[in-house]
Amino acid sequence: MPRMAPLSAAESQLLLDQKYSSPWTLKLTFLELMARGMVCFRPCEDGQGYCLRVLALPAADAPPHVASLMATLRARQSRDAPLDEVTTLLRNKYGNLVKSFKDDLVLPSLVARGLLEEERFGLFWLGTRLRLTAAGEAERQRIEKELQEAREIPQLLSTNPAHAAAIAVRAGGSILLVDRLSFHYAELDAAIRAHHVDSAGNLVRIRPAPGRLDLTTCHLGSMDRGAVALVEDCLATFEDTIRLYGIGVGR
Repeated sequence: MPRMAPLSAAESQLLLDQKYSSPWTLKLTFLELMARGMVCFRPCEDGQGYCLRVLALPAADAPPHVASLMATLRARQSRDAPLDEVTTLLRNKYGNLVKSFKDDLVLPSLVARGLLEEERFGLFWLGTRLRLTAAGEAERQRIEKELQEAREIPQLLSTNPAHAAAIAVRAGGSILLVDRLSFHYAELDAAIRAHHVDSAGNLVRIRPAPGRLDLTTCHLGSMDRGAVALVEDCLATFEDTIRLYGIGVGR
């Protein structure tokens, strides 16, 4: 079997619970793209609000939802897109409530990875739903364990930053699921650099878990709460009937 890209934050979230909304999975995907240094938000040239800029292309083995989102963002001719235009791009691509992002891209990716499978139920077995495979259940349990540890990171950053950095590096992109950590990304990035990366940029001692995003190559330091709020502002229009903000598992 060919090597697959690390499980994304959005995929991890839906392994935990398929009921999480499409706007939430989009938010996690934007955060991961920011962490990877693939997109950023910056003031618009006219000084009116903020724009999104695409900085890098996705890898060839990127999950379908990542490739689709990046292609959608890059479809605009200008390098910078004001937030209202980003919202329009998302609506035109994924529907008024952006449901197809989750339903047509993220969930099928988990099926393709062998972590979810379709089962039939109901009268004459006409109904269908997705359930965890044995491999999916094992992955779900691993993510749950990572999140349990990651929820301790904010306190550990004050008492034992080296341990906080080690937990984060092992968990990789799973830390993006812990919503309250968005207040500590810059502090966590500094802890990783101080305790687990040498002056040449090489990882020291701790290694990311297999199939996890390597945070030592990421840009958490540029992701302050203001940057996260811009992502939320961009997606707020899809929130009226779904409630984007209050559903993070790590709150």
